[in-house]
Amino acid sequence: LNTNYKTKIKDEVNSIYFRSEENLKKICEVYNIDYNENILNDVKVVHHNYNTNGIIYANLLFNMNVFTMDDIPYLGILSDVFAKLDTNNHTFLSLDQDININTGGIGASFNVYRDNLDNPLAKFNINLTVLPNKLDYALNLVKEIIYQTNFDMKDTIPQLLAITVQNLMNKFVG
Repeated sequence: LNTNYKTKIKDEVNSIYFRSEENLKKICEVYNIDYNENILNDVKVVHHNYNTNGIIYANLLFNMNVFTMDDIPYLGILSDVFAKLDTNNHTFLSLDQDININTGGIGASFNVYRDNLDNPLAKFNINLTVLPNKLDYALNLVKEIIYQTNFDMKDTIPQLLAITVQNLMNKFVG
């Protein structure tokens, strides 16, 4: 990469806002958003009563701190191919159609949050937007994507990664 690209990449990385649970609590206080925390089946659930006109915006965060720093780039790749491969029950096209017909979208990202400067928290985030009557269906789609994705698609994965690289290049150039 030439110097301009390296500078843009460095600026992009330095602009990342590291959120901590404490920062999120402060944001809720500033904007007067009521929320509550519960434990459901050994999973921490945070719920807020913000008016979303009946639309459910769910974020499922999975702890990735069991991975080493060498594994981190692969977690980014996982988020790039999430919901873009065949599963046991869907081809990619039928999965994409099912997601678009029944939800407002299902996506994934890999994020790093910080409790403090010495404690980065790696999280795999699955987000979905759905109407209440489709929530169970959407969660079953997420479960299918997590547990039944076919990662043996040796031709498709490089194509998806090439698209990701092209999109990144366009972002830095344009």
